[in-house]
Amino acid sequence: MRFLHAKKSKTEKLEEYIESNHKEKSGLGVKASKLIISSVFICMSLVIFTGCGKSAARATVSGLYFDTFISITAYDNTDNGILQNALSKCEDYELIFSKTNEQSELYKINSRMDALSDDAHYRTQISKDMYDVISQALELSEDTDGAYNPALGSVIELWDYRSENPIVPTQDVIDAALLHTDVAAIHLYEKNIDDVKAVDANDSLDVEEASNSAGKDENVYILEIDDDELVIDLGGIAKGYIANQLRDYLIEKGCKEAVIALGGNIYCIGDKAGEGYNVGIQKPFANLGENEMSVNVSDTSVVTSGIYERYFEIDNHIYHHIIDSSNGYPVDNDLASVTVICKDSLKADVLSTALLCMGNEGVADYVKKYNESSGDKIKVILISRDGIVNELD
Repeated sequence: MRFLHAKKSKTEKLEEYIESNHKEKSGLGVKASKLIISSVFICMSLVIFTGCGKSAARATVSGLYFDTFISITAYDNTDNGILQNALSKCEDYELIFSKTNEQSELYKINSRMDALSDDAHYRTQISKDMYDVISQALELSEDTDGAYNPALGSVIELWDYRSENPIVPTQDVIDAALLHTDVAAIHLYEKNIDDVKAVDANDSLDVEEASNSAGKDENVYILEIDDDELVIDLGGIAKGYIANQLRDYLIEKGCKEAVIALGGNIYCIGDKAGEGYNVGIQKPFANLGENEMSVNVSDTSVVTSGIYERYFEIDNHIYHHIIDSSNGYPVDNDLASVTVICKDSLKADVLSTALLCMGNEGVADYVKKYNESSGDKIKVILISRDGIVNELD
């Protein structure tokens, strides 16, 4: 049994940083910190690649959110205060999308808190951010034929990669959890504040509070879940959404050249004074920060999912964190990692995971179909378990 580690000296320094700066906020300890070291090295690797050339970084801010090391680097004259404001938004998003923070919106949903009524089906008011992410999650789940499933949380929770002595869940436990992963049990409603009383006669919705939370669009957003044991997991989509939001904020504030790095989710703003950004792609199971290749990109997102990121090993078999929604076990095919290059970071985030679940043949069919029907084409880089690299666009 073993975990994936960085070299000892770097690991110890990173753990020390995480422990001293973020333990109180995130509740992370050394064991948990080892699971996010890969994201730190991805960010460090990115800085090394993009730091070369005529355009040097002018300002960088960083922090730890969602168990992920996040950095924002400007290559123009963007004020450091703007970067800090962008980074601080991650704290707000953590209070929406964190699945472990007891104060977060997602945690309360999965704990069935703040119900609007005593009906059999759970119903609650949600934020527009939550509504937007879940609605897109449901659309992409359908588009990928369930390869991406935001209702897989009850199964994902069975696989504990933080334990010093991880175990493989028994078949009957996995089968029981799979009964509660149907996205059809999730329903979303959007109501104008003037019609909010019409949502349901039994709703205990505070109309004044709803009006205050509705904001400029004057809408109220309602989530309903038919299955009491269904757990929503947004780990494969939230960072992509956040990257898009941070991009929009920075551009609105006049930033023209910057890199947003959320672990394996990278967004490059502008073209770095014509040079483009060279983004490294991690070599699976190699030393962290050792890249298989790099890609030169501008004004786009680069997102990588890989089976080497979080895993444990028992009897020479690797059990990684990307779960097959059809059987509840880690995906078992020929792929080690998938990188998606796409202007929409949310889509890139979802598709990097969904395509890894499909395997080589499924990816080729999906990319062909997607690029023939979508105006926002994607490029995909596949690295197989035997080290073969394949690029599709």
